[in-house]
Amino acid sequence: MRVIKFRAWDKEKAKMDKNFRFDEFNDVNDYFADDDFVFMQYTGLKDQNGKEIYEGDIILLPNGNLGEIFWGNFYAGFEISFNGAFPEELDVRLAGSSEIIGNIYENKELLNE
Repeated sequence: MRVIKFRAWDKEKAKMDKNFRFDEFNDVNDYFADDDFVFMQYTGLKDQNGKEIYEGDIILLPNGNLGEIFWGNFYAGFEISFNGAFPEELDVRLAGSSEIIGNIYENKELLNE
């Protein structure tokens, strides 16, 4: 069974809440309606160091490329976007050979290099 977890970027505090938890179903609706937070779902996969991969993470691939994790409709799953290239599906093999080096909120400059 896949664990469904989220982390939240607090826009007001400019801070990542990595232990974000919803207490009740009604809280979920309240939080998702709030424009102060950006929620990122756990992909269910871990990088080569055992770190959980979430939407919005920036990962370093074995070939030296950087990619951003996002939910995509093409594969109906989590994907990696590269500098203008066609996205690739994030799978166990790719995740396990990559390393998280940041995220798009705290380290967006990584993708501009």
